[in-house]
Amino acid sequence: MEIIKNIFVVVPASAEYQPTIQYAIRMAQDLDARLIIALVYTCNVELEGKEPQDEVSLSHQKEYVKETFEQLKAKQLAHTSLDYKLVSVDGPFWKAILAAAPTYHPDLIITTAIQRLPLQELILQIPYHLLLVPIQTKYKPIHHLGLAFDANLIQNIEPVLFVSQLAKTYRADIEVLEFGHVNAVLSISSNRANVELDFLLKDVVHRFHLGDSEKAVVENIEHYIEEHPTDMLVMLACPQVLAYNEKEKNTVKIATNASVPVLVLKN
Repeated sequence: MEIIKNIFVVVPASAEYQPTIQYAIRMAQDLDARLIIALVYTCNVELEGKEPQDEVSLSHQKEYVKETFEQLKAKQLAHTSLDYKLVSVDGPFWKAILAAAPTYHPDLIITTAIQRLPLQELILQIPYHLLLVPIQTKYKPIHHLGLAFDANLIQNIEPVLFVSQLAKTYRADIEVLEFGHVNAVLSISSNRANVELDFLLKDVVHRFHLGDSEKAVVENIEHYIEEHPTDMLVMLACPQVLAYNEKEKNTVKIATNASVPVLVLKN
């Protein structure tokens, strides 16, 4: 079963984000997935501390897009059987993604985990699975997956099945960090969720770890990554872990501080 057939990597039209494109190319090759590489220009209108684009900078961005696509076709993509498409997109960053993505039916959207991008809007507004990659991270096959799991009843099993299949594809094991405990004691509901999750992950090696109820979610996850090194951290789209509200922004904090890619799975 192929869970990732179409990968949509999208970054601003700037050389700074080239490592994320290289990451996506390698991942698509490993997964034998179709890759859509999108460069967004005029996106700086919503980057923090930036003035709206003038015609000169817009012209430079368009020239960069042209040169980058020519370079990719001549070098990184020249000697590969990878099925790919190169596109440029105009508009504010997350809105440009939201408008363009449906055309390509992505199973996964990849972009850079950097604070200058509107990550909170991406997490809230983009309905596709989202991989946030630290800006200088180089791709490597996944051997250990981390899964941050809110220990309440599972409302939708599809994201969990996605994690399980991803682990099987890479032949990786899964370290599960559970939240939702009171004084590290499983409640009736969280225990039922534990049993259900255990069943859904039955085909892959997995281990459970209890979060510290005295610590905040971000602190729990950062400590967990240190104790159990992972190649990718998966976060299920549940309120306690993601913190959808503007005040907390848990996922943004974790993704921008993490040394590994953070995969946000949507229902």
